[in-house]
Amino acid sequence: MEILHPCSRSIELARISTRIERTEEQAKRVIPSSKHLTIQGDHSWKTTAPNEGIYQCSPLPALWDFLEWGNLKPSSTAILGGGLGGAAFVFSRFSIFVKVWEADIILHALSKNIAGELGFPYNLIDFKLANFLLDKEDISDFDTIYFHKPFNKNYRKLMGDKLEKTRKGTVVISPTQGMPFNLMTVLCSPASFKLVLLGLGGKHPFDVFERI
Repeated sequence: MEILHPCSRSIELARISTRIERTEEQAKRVIPSSKHLTIQGDHSWKTTAPNEGIYQCSPLPALWDFLEWGNLKPSSTAILGGGLGGAAFVFSRFSIFVKVWEADIILHALSKNIAGELGFPYNLIDFKLANFLLDKEDISDFDTIYFHKPFNKNYRKLMGDKLEKTRKGTVVISPTQGMPFNLMTVLCSPASFKLVLLGLGGKHPFDVFERI
């Protein structure tokens, strides 16, 4: 893991955020206007994904700080629902291998374009056009899994089925949702995961669980 000087970190986050924000406007021009339903602010709207997808941008500065100081040391990371790649770009600064699933063909193409513009290490990310909730590919080989908020009426069951197949020691990270939704509500067998307390001091905006 490369810990950047605070100035370098700020520059990288600015590079990523600027390209994502610019591309968001491009995506909105391409995605049918009927999908432009704002869910939670300007950075959350419906997409053309067949799984009733909603684009939601992860809190990138908070995610970077969380990975840097949480000492999680991911080796291989699965990003389930990549959007425009924000979370994947941040994870690529800390993880040896990052693979992204995204079902919206427009967001998939645009995120790959951003990765190419940003260059190394972002252009090493493996972007896959697929519905991760239905995709047959096994995610149990990844030691870290990240996903954002639920968007499908069957999300809890489908995601729960996915997570139950992970191997011992797998770390699952998701932005804190609060009740009635949090990571434990998607698990078929909550006893198969334990809450990870990272000792960061203060509240951080992520739920972290480990497969036991």
